[in-house]
Amino acid sequence: MRINRRDFLTASSAIAAAWGLRLPEASAIVTSGPGPSVVWLQAQGCSGCSVSFLNSISLGTPEGLVTTTLNVEYHPTLMASAGAGAVAVAQAARTKTGYVLVVEGAIPTAMSGRYCYLWPGLTAYQGVQDFARNAKYVIALGSCSAFGGMVAGKPNPTAVRSLSSIVGTAKLVNIPGCPAHPDWLVGTIAAILKEGKVPSLDSNRRPKTYFGETVHDECPYEDYFEDGDARPPCMFPLGCKGPITHADCSRRKWNAGAAGARGVNWCVGAGNPNGTPCLGCTEPTFPDAMSPFYARLTGSFEGDRAAPPQSGGTPQPGADQPTPDLSELDDGPGSGSSAQDLRNQKRKAYEDLKKKRRSDYEKRKAASASRKSPSRASSGDGR
Repeated sequence: MRINRRDFLTASSAIAAAWGLRLPEASAIVTSGPGPSVVWLQAQGCSGCSVSFLNSISLGTPEGLVTTTLNVEYHPTLMASAGAGAVAVAQAARTKTGYVLVVEGAIPTAMSGRYCYLWPGLTAYQGVQDFARNAKYVIALGSCSAFGGMVAGKPNPTAVRSLSSIVGTAKLVNIPGCPAHPDWLVGTIAAILKEGKVPSLDSNRRPKTYFGETVHDECPYEDYFEDGDARPPCMFPLGCKGPITHADCSRRKWNAGAAGARGVNWCVGAGNPNGTPCLGCTEPTFPDAMSPFYARLTGSFEGDRAAPPQSGGTPQPGADQPTPDLSELDDGPGSGSSAQDLRNQKRKAYEDLKKKRRSDYEKRKAASASRKSPSRASSGDGR
């Protein structure tokens, strides 16, 4: 599908809404000629995040993004050249400074990194260090790159590590997901273009705009969980990790059909009430500590800081987060309490938590509205 310049500028208003840009500013960003040089390296993974990027349409097509917004100098999947010619392009880009380095896939470190080569003679382990040195910003795209992800799952025979553990965090942004949503990448780069710095990040270096709320916070089936006794179509009894998973999947959704549009579906919505629970793929402890995927969460609920325990595999960033304890929402027997007392305690614990989250959400919403209002008033274009 092709979109023209007007459609692309219309789509850029979605970036403006997310990051507080006025439409003229967004227009300037996408029409001011080639953006920053981007070097995209693929390490150990499935290339799923590249496939996800190729499905981008909400904020613009890959063709428009690559040729109009970004100057993608090297991407082993997308570029036409191959072999020595492609390698020469990447090496030439590395001699410059100020480019954005995007790394997809985790980094094997066993056998000095020889389990994964970027091209003959250069392992991913050495390559990410070489290319990160001159990069202005480094983006770990997908859960494998950000936290180790699926390929770091137990027993992790290639001793996979996250990108941050190899190159540090000074100029790093993590955009997890299995795969990452294309809007998360495009919107983050748009924010960098506008501000000249990385956006506001959470403790796991994820952009708060996309990972500031849990999947549960905006889940359309949340009402079926309000009384502490989750029932269909809520997937909590079947192991949904939404209460401890930070992402806007339930609101943004996937597979948008047109520029500026939201997606049509998401994991939990696919086939619901006989669909799938959230598997927690954007969290540092995915997949080991999220397994078994269909086992119900237990332990205490500690709000936005909650995260499942690390259970085997390679230690990953964020493994020191509090262990979730959802016992007050579980149906297990109480200690010296009647069934009705236990039910009341569960209901109150959840209602208190929901009030706090709703209050926090309304504050952020009001702050966002106050930023957007003067922007619209000052645009002067009547749109």
